[in-house]
Amino acid sequence: MISIQQVEQLAENYRVTVNDEYLDKYGHMNVRWYSELWGFGAYNLMAALGFGMGYMEERNYGTWVLRQIIDYLAEVHEGDTLVVRGRVINRSDKMLHNKYWMVNETKRKIASSSEVLIGHADLAARRLASFPEDITPNLDKKIKEYNALAWEPEISGAINLERK
Repeated sequence: MISIQQVEQLAENYRVTVNDEYLDKYGHMNVRWYSELWGFGAYNLMAALGFGMGYMEERNYGTWVLRQIIDYLAEVHEGDTLVVRGRVINRSDKMLHNKYWMVNETKRKIASSSEVLIGHADLAARRLASFPEDITPNLDKKIKEYNALAWEPEISGAINLERK
């Protein structure tokens, strides 16, 4: 099992304190908010890799989520502060395999994890496209940095970078 101390070696991609709007009828964070927070965290990680709004607007390329595996590991309640951290595990010519962790800093628990297959999309053609040559060195550098950490992320086996 991955520890909070290991996950905290990764950059913070998003932070929020849960308020009453996030709660469901059971008094814990509603599942729809997990998706929202994963989205904010993923956007910030992808922007740090060079795939922010400028990338989309200037090049007419973007990224699409093709598969997502979420594990809900501990309840989140009003007043809890959550931090999303993520890393790129691997890549192919057109896809990234990412993993994100939602850490409940208030309770010092990993609240949830999300494993994602990201496709690089040509927005004009509406299909997957190879990463541009000026982007791939940064991706490879970041993957190498993540792989240098003294721990491996737990992965589901459900992500296939060879997907057609």
